[in-house]
Amino acid sequence: MIVRPADGEYVLISQVDHARIAVEIARSWRLPSKLDDLREEFLFAVEHHDDGWRDWERAPTIVDGAPRNFMDMPMPVATGIWSESVDVAAANSPWGGLWVSRHFCHLAELAIAHRTDPADRASAERFLAEATAGGYSVARLDTGPLQHEAHRLYARLGFTRIAPYYDVDAEMAGFLLFMERRLLVRKAVWRDPLQPQARSARPA
Repeated sequence: MIVRPADGEYVLISQVDHARIAVEIARSWRLPSKLDDLREEFLFAVEHHDDGWRDWERAPTIVDGAPRNFMDMPMPVATGIWSESVDVAAANSPWGGLWVSRHFCHLAELAIAHRTDPADRASAERFLAEATAGGYSVARLDTGPLQHEAHRLYARLGFTRIAPYYDVDAEMAGFLLFMERRLLVRKAVWRDPLQPQARSARPA
């Protein structure tokens, strides 16, 4: 749930409603031509990327008189919610699962960068273990240069610096840090058609 203070009260926006707005915006985007065949899969992933929040938002946790904001969720709870969202998208298409999982990694990074609770690291490790069990061969992420606590966590988890793994202009390539961690492949490997050198496993 997105919580915004407003004159002593709160404006509450459900994650599901946020996703509905997001897909309307996404429909107006002009995607790269190489993604034309994946447009409907992309829109489905945008529209359903927060479906994992549905049950939690029916009875949200109250903290200091207000529903807990999505960025303040305990990581063990947040990773469970996001895993459900990834599963919904992946059930429609492997690409959808990939896009939603990357979105989750970005939000998890922002949360981890400002927390020191050992449970946060345990949740990140569990997420990677689940990715391994699901057959992924590599976990990749990008992060900003000032997320120092997140950088240290990723290093402890075995991530190393790599070159940009998607198309990005020179300015952003110099600004962002790109990292990856190799995972144990337990299922059949498939090749990413948009990045011939990258290999990952099809999600279950």
